[in-house]
Amino acid sequence: MMQLNTYLAFDGEAEAAMSFYQTILGGEFVDVLRYKDMPTDLASDIEIDEQQADRIMHMSLAINESNILLANDSCPSMGAPLVKGTQYAICIQPDSEDEARRIYEQLSEGGEIEMALEVQFWGGLFASFKDKFGIAWLIDYPM
Repeated sequence: MMQLNTYLAFDGEAEAAMSFYQTILGGEFVDVLRYKDMPTDLASDIEIDEQQADRIMHMSLAINESNILLANDSCPSMGAPLVKGTQYAICIQPDSEDEARRIYEQLSEGGEIEMALEVQFWGGLFASFKDKFGIAWLIDYPM
C-alpha cells in the first residue's frame, strides 16, 4: 500500500528536532545518514565543509506501522536558505517502480524539478520537485 509521509527540512537542527518529536510521539529511529556518509564521488560534486559534514542528510522516525516522520538538514552551500515554517514536503512511497514513474510524470508536469527521478546511491528511486501549485513532493521507492 502506498504511503504518504511528512518530510521536514531544518538548518542544522534536524537531529535535535527529531529527538524532541520522538520524546513526544514515541517510535524508533530507522535511518540516520549524515552528509559525511555520502560516497566520495558524490560528495566531491557538492561543497560540504567540516561544519556541514555532521548535518543530517536523511533521518526517519517510525512512529508506528503507518506513520514515519522524515527529516534532513539543508546545507547553506547547497542552495537558498530555509524559511522557518515552510520547510516540509510530502513524501510518497509507492508500491512499484511503475507507480513511482507514473506519479512523478503526472505530479511534476508544469512544476519545478529539483532532482529528477533517478536511482540514488542508497539504492532508492528518488525525486524531489514542486508541483505546478508550489507544493513540495518527494518520491522515494526502495529498489
